[in-house]
Amino acid sequence: MRRSIVMTSIAALLAFGGLGSFGSLSADAAATRGGKMVYARYADSLFLDPVQTDANVDIWVMTNIYDTLIAPTTDGMGVQPSLATKWELSPDGKTVTLTLRSGVKFSDGTPMTSADVKFSLDRARDPKGGPWGDLVGSIESVEAADDKVILHLKAPDPTIIAALATFNTAILPQKLFESMPGATTEEKAKAFAEHPVGTGPFIMSEWKRGVSMTLKRNPYYWKLADDGKALPYLDEVDFPVIPDDATRLLKLKAGEVDGTEFVPYARVKELQADSNLRMEL
Repeated sequence: MRRSIVMTSIAALLAFGGLGSFGSLSADAAATRGGKMVYARYADSLFLDPVQTDANVDIWVMTNIYDTLIAPTTDGMGVQPSLATKWELSPDGKTVTLTLRSGVKFSDGTPMTSADVKFSLDRARDPKGGPWGDLVGSIESVEAADDKVILHLKAPDPTIIAALATFNTAILPQKLFESMPGATTEEKAKAFAEHPVGTGPFIMSEWKRGVSMTLKRNPYYWKLADDGKALPYLDEVDFPVIPDDATRLLKLKAGEVDGTEFVPYARVKELQADSNLRMEL
């Protein structure tokens, strides 16, 4: 299970319960494959396009659908390979050469190419494209070359590697995006975001706006667990939208949902004392 499914916000209080106590699970039990997690959200997502959105309710879901070239480490203090297996900086600091992971497919089964990466980064760095363009604004041009992508920078940028681990630089399939209905990039993005396709561990299966969202495991996902078997562990994640705090907690305690978010601070001590729940700040 991806960390972003469980810890959806640094500031959120998350309570886990339902099908047994998460707090009492052993490491082996936690790695059991299959099954479904039901996670009650306080609000629905809005627009699942990594370039144009600025809402946390979108970002938390997108990190399970899309991948970036580089990823944060599990402690959040560094970066590690993702869709790029390595990266090299030129001596003058103005060129970054990234080697792409071989064999990666999008969730529709089509191969990811360097052209897809160039397309995605060109969208991300467009100053008119969305609110996060400045993060990769130092990129002058992107060059696609077989299994490599070369970034030519306007000037040395010590933040560029970390920026490539940020959600807005997620990689999308160029041909599918451009085939979407609409005369403008914005119109195509809206159509694409209704049924997003990425290389992440989950696929958007169903989205009833304001009611629920269902993600299912991506059978083409490239990443393996420590035992060499395919990730993700879960087959499905259901996100019912339940705005009322009390209702979410009642359903959690009744075992109707496995987790929830934004627990009221007034309920913290009560929930911490419940041996059937695991709560994390």
